[in-house]
Amino acid sequence: MKILIDTDVSDNLGITALELLYLHVLHNNLPTELSFEALIELGLLNEDYELTPAGVDIVIPKVGNEMIMFVRTYDEYPHKVGTRVLKSKSIDSADGKHCLSKYKHYLKSSPNLGERMYKGLLIEKHLRKKGGSENFFQDIRTWFNQMTWDKYADLEIETIDIERVERI
Repeated sequence: MKILIDTDVSDNLGITALELLYLHVLHNNLPTELSFEALIELGLLNEDYELTPAGVDIVIPKVGNEMIMFVRTYDEYPHKVGTRVLKSKSIDSADGKHCLSKYKHYLKSSPNLGERMYKGLLIEKHLRKKGGSENFFQDIRTWFNQMTWDKYADLEIETIDIERVERI
């Protein structure tokens, strides 16, 4: 179960986010026996009832560099060319989930995949823009299924300025 707490709502009510969470727990008839002692024994809280590093890891999971590169590549991929939609804007969409599953599969055999994929995308964007062939961008699912970044990642283009392409 996921419960999203809007801290603006709790601020407007004059209560803490924890108190608002408790109201949600009561409203949804969830068990209300809070055991701080159990959390202390598990090493998630210290004696001052503050989160330990283990507790922080549970509340805010760490994201690896490879996942950051996937998100960066997905965000960089063109959403639309002309009237053709190439991908959904949201990474939580079916397109994003499909691409993520492919990415995780490919990542098993190629540990530096994220950087290579991102580089290939930037070079492809540059070449398509320079050649006026942006309309021939593949749908993002096709781009992932056919590993299209491999066609571009090894190209050495002397005139390409990666920072400039990122801003395009």
